[in-house]
Amino acid sequence: MRSTDHRDPQRDDAPPRRVLLVALSPIHLHTLRRMVESMAEVQIVDNGDGAYDEAATHFQPQAVVVDLTRLGSLRKARDIAGHSLARGARIVFLGDADDQGLEESVSQEMGALYNPSPDDLMELVASLPSRTQGGSPAAPFVTLSRPGHPDGRGAPTGDPTGH
Repeated sequence: MRSTDHRDPQRDDAPPRRVLLVALSPIHLHTLRRMVESMAEVQIVDNGDGAYDEAATHFQPQAVVVDLTRLGSLRKARDIAGHSLARGARIVFLGDADDQGLEESVSQEMGALYNPSPDDLMELVASLPSRTQGGSPAAPFVTLSRPGHPDGRGAPTGDPTGH
């Protein structure tokens, strides 16, 4: 596991937001790490097995980004999403899964963000409270329809129904 510590650009003294990157391909890792590090502390886990559990327990991420193509298992994806949601983290899945029903399953049942645009991902990270901000943790449910989705939605919301 690797970690970087970047402070909230709005407040130099505020502890950072925390984002865990799981099983990212080299291109996703390079791109996302550079983007997210400007706003959050980043920890990287190379696979989704035991290393994820340890990182999630100790790092306590507010958002978890998982590459489904490299993770390779619907069971692992569901386990990571369930564990993360139980801790109040937002879930983001990238790539394609072997199971064609995964996108619908994770976005509707688990409230995951699926293949967001870079702007949507950065908006999600920016919406995470820093550790010193009061109030309740960030809402774990975020939905985003992909272009051409029949419901016509295209913006993330905090409502698990997507409204």
